[in-house]
Amino acid sequence: MLAGALEGALKDLFNRIQHNEPIHWAADQLKVRAQEIEADIRNSYLPIGVESFDGDFVGFIKIDDRERMVVRPWGEKELLLMDISKSVYIAFMRDLRKTLAEQCKALGLDLDRGSALME
Repeated sequence: MLAGALEGALKDLFNRIQHNEPIHWAADQLKVRAQEIEADIRNSYLPIGVESFDGDFVGFIKIDDRERMVVRPWGEKELLLMDISKSVYIAFMRDLRKTLAEQCKALGLDLDRGSALME
C-alpha cells in the first residue's frame, strides 16, 4: 500500500515538474520571497501525499544564472541553499522510482504496468 502511495506521489511530482522552471531571483530576494513560492504547491518539488515528506519544502531557483535547490527542513524557519540543479534532482527521483519498481517486482507487484512515468 505504501509503495502505491509513493508511486502516485512520484507520478504527480513528475507531472508538476514538467511544467515548472526555476524561478529567477537576486540573492537578496531569497528570504523575502520564500513564503511566496511555498504558498503555491505547484512550486514544490517534493512528492505530495507521502507522510514522511509533509512539512518540508524543496524548490528550485536561479541566482546569477546558477540553479540551486532551496530546502526548508522539517520544523525549521531557515532555508538551506544547496548546489543541486533541477536536472540532477530529477535524475535522483527517477532512480528512486526505478528502485521502488524493482523492489516491488521482486515482491510480485508490477508498478510499471501501464506507466509512462519513466519515459
